[in-house]
Amino acid sequence: MNPRVGAALLAIAILAGCAADLSVRSDAVANHKPAYDPFDVWHAGKSGGIPTLIYGNPFALDEAAAHEAVRAQLKLPGWHQDLPFTLVSATAPRRGLRLAFVFNPSKRLSEGDGCGDVRDIALADRSAITRVAAAFCAGERLLAEVAAEAPVAGPADPTFTALLDRTLRDLLPLRNPSVFDGRACVPPSC
Repeated sequence: MNPRVGAALLAIAILAGCAADLSVRSDAVANHKPAYDPFDVWHAGKSGGIPTLIYGNPFALDEAAAHEAVRAQLKLPGWHQDLPFTLVSATAPRRGLRLAFVFNPSKRLSEGDGCGDVRDIALADRSAITRVAAAFCAGERLLAEVAAEAPVAGPADPTFTALLDRTLRDLLPLRNPSVFDGRACVPPSC
């Protein structure tokens, strides 16, 4: 292949990824409690994977297939160790550290709703905009939460990958932005 053609194709691929990220809207400020510690992310996944609850179906797939499609797209931000995500049921006991993703809630969630019984959360019908509310929890206690939305066509859409990447990046920062320790903490590095 001609090196110029290869360079042009690479540039197009990079720009397509950037365009997908630009269509994702996130909360202006994620909610991080003083108890949030980035080390807990590793601790949550050290026994074979981060327990991950997915509630709601963002796609026109059966629920199990939709949840697996979401799980397959999840990837921790680069400052965390690469860990797998293990699906847990909404009926599972709410103990230990876990992630919770609620797709298309009918209204903005109240603080900590994602850490409680998510089956009590009303869901909206699927639309052109996919909304996600995500929480990092210790039992039923909220450690961090964020909400984001993007126009997503399906699980293979680069915008869906960008939506999940942005959500996890904002949810699980390198340092807790709510705790000032004298060091400058400027996103996206914190």
